[in-house]
Amino acid sequence: MSYDNDPYTSCQYVEKEYRKMSNVIYQNNIPWPLHCLILREKAFFQSYCNAINLKLDSNIINQIITIRDDGHNDREKQLAIDEIVFKIKKYPGRSTIGIDLEYVPWKIIQNGDINYLEKYLNYIKISVESHDLHPRYLAFTIDKIEVLKGYPQIYGTQSYYNEGKEELYPIKDLKNVDMLRAQMGLYPIRGSRASLGDIIVDRLRNK
Repeated sequence: MSYDNDPYTSCQYVEKEYRKMSNVIYQNNIPWPLHCLILREKAFFQSYCNAINLKLDSNIINQIITIRDDGHNDREKQLAIDEIVFKIKKYPGRSTIGIDLEYVPWKIIQNGDINYLEKYLNYIKISVESHDLHPRYLAFTIDKIEVLKGYPQIYGTQSYYNEGKEELYPIKDLKNVDMLRAQMGLYPIRGSRASLGDIIVDRLRNK
């Protein structure tokens, strides 16, 4: 699965469109909070260029930004995500809110308990399979569910602190974990977490 040529991440005409930003905003009747973000951040405008061409949902984008930035507690955020998913019948991924915001619903789901995680696992799987969400998010969710159930994790994304030192929860297949991580768009454990990578190597040597 490659994201190198993903249309959601490329926008070669940004410079040209940036000069016409105000017209684009007003012509598309952008909500004021999103309007302010676009004017303030050129990088955000790149995502909005894609949003115009890919016909993303500006109403849901605005909802997601509000959920992200406002001081809602976890339960309020979960209820807001429930409402959005009920409305669109799928995970609000990059085809709905763009690549820059696709992590926001996932982060809220990931902070839920095991019942909430399992409720949305299939939604996340379907989004990944349809290239509507980066697969790394699925890896994190699968691992958290496995750890909460007391099973070894698959991708090595879940860790804890033991006397101030970060350690990984047990991994099901240590020898092949980096291959599995690569399939989900994750760096090797040694590359992404140097100290934890050393722990993995030591465990492999001692097997």
